[in-house]
Amino acid sequence: MSLKNVAIAAGIFFACILTLTYLGRLISPVLVWTMISLILLSLMWGLGGNRRASLAAILCTIAGSVIPVLGLLVPYSGLTLSLAGLLSAVWLAVRHWYSWQTVPTEH
Repeated sequence: MSLKNVAIAAGIFFACILTLTYLGRLISPVLVWTMISLILLSLMWGLGGNRRASLAAILCTIAGSVIPVLGLLVPYSGLTLSLAGLLSAVWLAVRHWYSWQTVPTEH
């Protein structure tokens, strides 16, 4: 991903955290994060230049932000954080096994 896309993704993530902070006072934070996660994932899909890059952006978003934040909101935090780590390890293993070492960049 280009630096511009990384900046967009970071801005979207922090906007989602800010939304969680304020909406979490009105309704259940787990429900709020579930709704925000769906919006976050749909926005992340557009950041990839091709299908493989979009899939990588979605998986990284799930493993790096959606599951860890959910892990901090639910009582089963160890289980959900372990799931995020497992998803990251599986993604790296798949990239290694199928030789997906480089993802084409946008021009």
